[in-house]
Amino acid sequence: MAQTHATGVVSAVNFEYRGFDTLGEEFILFIAATGVATVLRHLRDEHDIRVVG
Repeated sequence: MAQTHATGVVSAVNFEYRGFDTLGEEFILFIAATGVATVLRHLRDEHDIRVVG
């Protein structure tokens, strides 16, 4: 009760601690998508340079 201000253990776990876990998972997904986009952009630019040059 002191940490989460929730009346039950189940509510505390679902709404407090799982929220932090989900935020971390979303951050990891964002970083992975950014990395894939960066690699694909680099590969596309590399292909364009070979065709033109």
